[in-house]
Amino acid sequence: MAAAAPPRRRLGPPSLRRAASNGPLGDAAADRALPVAIDGDPSKETALDSDHWTFWGRGQRPPERGSKNAWASEPLHKIRTAEAFFRLHGALEKPSTLGNGATYQLFRNDVEPTWEDPSNANGGEWSIPLERSADLDDQWKRLCLAAIGGQLTPSAEDADLDEVCGCSLSLKKGGSLRLGVWTKHRTDEVSQRAVAENIRRVLSLQKEVALTYAPHDSKGDALYTS
Repeated sequence: MAAAAPPRRRLGPPSLRRAASNGPLGDAAADRALPVAIDGDPSKETALDSDHWTFWGRGQRPPERGSKNAWASEPLHKIRTAEAFFRLHGALEKPSTLGNGATYQLFRNDVEPTWEDPSNANGGEWSIPLERSADLDDQWKRLCLAAIGGQLTPSAEDADLDEVCGCSLSLKKGGSLRLGVWTKHRTDEVSQRAVAENIRRVLSLQKEVALTYAPHDSKGDALYTS
């Protein structure tokens, strides 16, 4: 018996879903499938702090029973300039319009948004609880821009410039949501607290907004708070 087709999941406009499944990410064919051209001339645009960042998405429909991969994020597009980020951001559905269970993720280079990826294996995540509001779209954009521009990276001279692996936006069942920043070295408390301070600064968070940091394999137990 032939295997059942994976469930369709709404990640964005139909043309964006086609781009996610056609050919190498970021190539001309995928670029033409998007509502707007994403890739520009890197020599004429603003470079990022890494070679590229990859945007991932996960739809809002639940997985089929017994399927392990139906709920996995899918790579949508690689971006190499700040201008390309703005074009891709404009082509995607806004976070405030997504249904419960949907996720957006932006990760450095070819790091995958999984705990098992070598860059994430010894890391963790800063969680930022938010209310669903008109500011959500702007806060997500600001967090992404801070990540790709190096503004979340610890400023210490000996800090790992790749300490921040990526950022995520998750819309949970029941309507709650949170932003997340994934980092590389969970035992480096100085770097983790520096990242938390940078998150507060770029998002203009009030003191009463509690940030928690948990290792990926800790089942949610907080290692640090800010």
